[in-house]
Amino acid sequence: MGVFAFSVCTSLASITIPALVTQIGEGAFYGCTSLASITILASVTQIGYQAFWDCTSLASITLPESVTQIGGNAFRDCSSLASITVPASVTQIGERAFQGCSLLASITIPESVTQIDEGAFCGCTSLASITIPDSVTQFGGRAFYGCTSLASFFKGCTSLASIKLPASVTQIGEYAFDRCTSLASITIPESVTQIGWHAFYGCTSLASITLPASVTQIGEEAFNCCTSLASIKIPALVTQIDEGAFIGCTSLASITLPASVTQIGGYAFYDCKSLASITIPASVTQIGYEAFKGCTSLSSITIPSATVVDPSTFSAHTQVTRA
Repeated sequence: MGVFAFSVCTSLASITIPALVTQIGEGAFYGCTSLASITILASVTQIGYQAFWDCTSLASITLPESVTQIGGNAFRDCSSLASITVPASVTQIGERAFQGCSLLASITIPESVTQIDEGAFCGCTSLASITIPDSVTQFGGRAFYGCTSLASFFKGCTSLASIKLPASVTQIGEYAFDRCTSLASITIPESVTQIGWHAFYGCTSLASITLPASVTQIGEEAFNCCTSLASIKIPALVTQIDEGAFIGCTSLASITLPASVTQIGGYAFYDCKSLASITIPASVTQIGYEAFKGCTSLSSITIPSATVVDPSTFSAHTQVTRA
C-alpha cells in the first residue's frame, strides 16, 4: 500500500486491507478522521511511519501476528484509541507511535519486543497499566513522558514511587525518569552501563541510589535538582563526571569519587550546599567551570598538584590547597 494512499480521506469510515498487502505504507491513512473500523489481514508485516496518525475516530484495532514493526508516529493522536492488541511477533515500537492516544488505558508489551523508541507513549494521559517484559533492552528518551495516570515507568510519571529495572536493561536513556517527583527507590541491575542525560532530573524524593559496578558513564545533568539525594558512590569504571551531573543536589553531603575519574565537568556539583568535604583522587587532571560554585558548606578542599582548575571552579570562601 503506497505512501499516503488514503491520506485525508475524511469520510472514510471503514476498510478491509486485502490479503495481498504486506505493508501499510507511510501516511497511508493519515488524517482519516472518520475511520472507525479497519481489518488488517495476516499478510501485513509492517505498520509504516505515520500510517494512522490523526485517525481520531479509531477506537480499537487488532494487529495480526504477522506484524513485526510498528513504525514511528503510526497511531499518533488517535485520540479515541482505547485498546490495541500488540502481537507477539512485534520486535520494535517506533518513536511516538502512540503519542497523544489520550484514551489508551492499558497495554501489554509482548516478550518479542526488544526496543521501545523515543516518546512511544508520550502524552497517553489515561495509561494506568503497562507490562514491560524482560526482553526489552532499550528504552528511548521520554518514552512515557506525560503519562500522568501511570504509577510506573518513566518521565513525568509523578505517581511513581519505586521501581526495579529488569536485568535485560543495559542503558537508562535520556530523560528516562525526568521529573518523577515521587520516586524514592530504584533498583538498577548490574547489566546497566550508562546513565543518560537528564535521566533523574528533578527526582526530588530520591534520597539515595546505588549505582552498580557495571556503570561506566553518568551523563550531563543526570541527577540535576535531586534535592533529597544525600549520598552517592561513583562506580570504579566511571572516568568522567559530566557537566552538571549533580547540579542543585542541595542535600548531597557525601560523594565518593574512584581513582578512575580523570575529569570533573563544568557545574558538576554546582549549588551542592550541603557538601562539606570531598576527596579529589590523584587521577583527576581537570576540574571544569564553576564545578563547585555555590557549595556553601565547602570551606576547604585539597586538589592534586597537577590538576588544571578553571579560575571559577570554587566559590570565594572555599580555601583551596594543593596536595
